[in-house]
Amino acid sequence: MLEKQTLNEDLNPIDSLESVLSGYNWVFDRMNEEELFVKLSGEENDYSVYFLWDDATQLLQICCQYDLQIADANLNAAHSTLLELNENLHLGHFDLPRKSNKPSFRYSAMMRDLSQDQGHRLMNDLVEMSLSQCERHSTTFKMLTAPVELCPRDLNLALMETQGRS
Repeated sequence: MLEKQTLNEDLNPIDSLESVLSGYNWVFDRMNEEELFVKLSGEENDYSVYFLWDDATQLLQICCQYDLQIADANLNAAHSTLLELNENLHLGHFDLPRKSNKPSFRYSAMMRDLSQDQGHRLMNDLVEMSLSQCERHSTTFKMLTAPVELCPRDLNLALMETQGRS
């Protein structure tokens, strides 16, 4: 009896990811067997999305970086905003690397013992979830790019949960 081929048996989730991204008609760059890059435009912002596969640990890392830079005047506000956002996330976290001051959403997923079909579905879910989180908080991060220090009240308004869309 043949066993189902799993992702950690000769399959690389970056291969499944290529299939998912092709399904969206997105242009991507496969740098090597372990890395893939794609530039995406959401409704609110543009993103640089990096996928890194570590075969030894069977771990896929996703970094969805906003194509905007937090102003120096708002770095303290950005850090407290990240804390608040991360407290309310179920998966992943927002980050603000010191070198670039470009906010990003990061998530790591264990990929052990998944069939090719399960891996494909998971890749699709991870891409959608990452972009959804980024789009959801895009307005807040755009506000933090202002060259003048923001009022905490304005940021609190931007962080409020909304219903629907106007």
